[in-house]
Amino acid sequence: MTHADDKKLTLLLRGGLSESEKAKVMEHIAECDECADRMADLTLDMAAVDPPAGMNEDILAAAARENTREKRRQDNLLMYSVRVVAGICAALVMIFSGAFKHISKINDIDMSKINDKSRSISQSIDESFSEFKQKISDLGGNNNEQKE
Repeated sequence: MTHADDKKLTLLLRGGLSESEKAKVMEHIAECDECADRMADLTLDMAAVDPPAGMNEDILAAAARENTREKRRQDNLLMYSVRVVAGICAALVMIFSGAFKHISKINDIDMSKINDKSRSISQSIDESFSEFKQKISDLGGNNNEQKE
């Protein structure tokens, strides 16, 4: 085989050759130092292609957006933590300052009112029951007197 030209070597690098042509060119490159050197140069040239216009700016902008998102996430976590700690501190202050004693006093007052009401209701039921019992016994006594 004669030396492979740059066109064939470029097609080989880009995958544009058929399997049989690819095998022939690869065989030749393995035996020919000149073609192997040209293949290496073409490989380096293809790797050194400049990126498309604006690609660097796009990458930098995406990185900046990601940094902004991460910073916002950290700020949100910090604010959430501050709110939780403040709530816990407020609860502890209330517990140790005796704020709940006032609540229990309110409950005691309400319970005493309820107890007074329930006592008066119980007494009125007892009185009604006693009167009813008295009436029944009076009726029973009248029936016994009538039979005699």
